[in-house]
Amino acid sequence: MEELTRIRHTTVVVSLAELKDSDIRPNLKQEETTVSSNRLDALLASMCHLSRGQAAELIQKGLVFINGKQMSGGSVSVKPEEIISVRGMGRFRFEDLLGETKKGRIRIRYSKYI
Repeated sequence: MEELTRIRHTTVVVSLAELKDSDIRPNLKQEETTVSSNRLDALLASMCHLSRGQAAELIQKGLVFINGKQMSGGSVSVKPEEIISVRGMGRFRFEDLLGETKKGRIRIRYSKYI
């Protein structure tokens, strides 16, 4: 803290702040949708409003991460409370499986970081 005085060409002053003074919470928007399975490509397609093929293409390009780990295949099962990041499209937290519809699709709840 004492040695940090510049960031690139900008002079900065660093000081300690009380934790109680800062209220750091992410802005999340909760949504619900239905998917065919809890595979990464299906969830990604629904959350980002893409086709499953487009979602698979993003995964193959290395633009999709689960909890900070780059994914290489769309067949990975996503578990509740995992965070899915898509470069250029946003970050999502898969909240929970809510049940099954009459047609056999899975209802899910997820949050989008705003």
